[in-house]
Amino acid sequence: MIPQPTPEKPTVPQGPKPFLPSTAVLNSKDGQPPYILFEYPTPLKPYRTSFNSILASLIAVSTGFPLDSVKTRLQTYKYNGNWHCIVDTYKNEGLLGFFRGLTAPLVSSSLMRSWSMSIFTYSKPHTHAFWSNFYDTVPLPSDAASVRVADQAKKSQHTMEYVIRGFPVSWSSGALAGITSSVLSCPFEITKLGSQIELVMKRRELLLKQVLDSSKGISPSIAPAPEVEPLGTYQIAKRLISHSGIKSLYAGYRYQFFRDAIGSGIYFGVYDSIKSGVSLYLFDTPQAHPISIAIAGGLSGGASWIFVYPLDTYKSQYQRDYMAYVLSEKPNATKPTYPGIKIKDLFKPKMYRGLGISLIRTSILGTTMFSCYEKLMEVTA
Repeated sequence: MIPQPTPEKPTVPQGPKPFLPSTAVLNSKDGQPPYILFEYPTPLKPYRTSFNSILASLIAVSTGFPLDSVKTRLQTYKYNGNWHCIVDTYKNEGLLGFFRGLTAPLVSSSLMRSWSMSIFTYSKPHTHAFWSNFYDTVPLPSDAASVRVADQAKKSQHTMEYVIRGFPVSWSSGALAGITSSVLSCPFEITKLGSQIELVMKRRELLLKQVLDSSKGISPSIAPAPEVEPLGTYQIAKRLISHSGIKSLYAGYRYQFFRDAIGSGIYFGVYDSIKSGVSLYLFDTPQAHPISIAIAGGLSGGASWIFVYPLDTYKSQYQRDYMAYVLSEKPNATKPTYPGIKIKDLFKPKMYRGLGISLIRTSILGTTMFSCYEKLMEVTA
């Protein structure tokens, strides 16, 4: 009797594979058993990405906040460079002056970065499927372990192609994450900015008053303590809402929308592509490595800020004027209007005040954030 061939099982079309952060694909390295420090309760396991990104963000935001405070002051008021701003702030507000307004970003940034990371993570299979209709995209991290480069002579070319093909997928997911998070983060950003610059505004008003009264001149950064009492983040929010309602918390949002959409796209696009590219070139696999994570984290923040910094300056300056309008006790105070964005203005030096210290801050923050996040994804289950 001739044996009959076994009928093949019909194949069922599969949807896009779920994307997992690269170090969490197998939660192990080189086939070794995973070293788990903490295991989330079963109901919380689906939210491991969110919880880990919150913890990583808390560490990163606290580390980089003093430089963020200096950046905001440089954008909104004229100082003779970074060092003048730092010395002036420390002299008149002490060490706590660099952490003024920390509460709002500590909460908002942690939640927003968690939200952004989650949106980026869960939207990536869909953007990957979309771009696959137009060109041959790179494998998702769940399949990336099979990618190896045996021919060392072609490694550079292969790495560059891998980075270029992966960038549109990561950029699209990052832009989507930025757009959705901007709606939630705008109220926190304006209250943070108000806390950071409120004392500067009051000191300068006091100086002007004394000059007009022909009193003894004083430094713009010095004022008697009883005359300058800082408002906290909560008080800033209350003043905004009582003045113009909830919509006042979204002053400057049009600038933030474009800043976050473009900036977040570049941020995640550069991080994901550089991380895979460096690992592929140095370690023959796109699987994440601590060195590639640190390099990609540092470069991603700097790259995004270089492109969107003028938009951030527009936003900060408008919110500064809006805060002055809200905090002003003058009955005839005029509400500021949105300045139009002119292409030629985007290249003026004044639009880049504070960029240097901002690049340092974002590089530190990015390296800290992603290194902590990827490590947490590796040691938690």
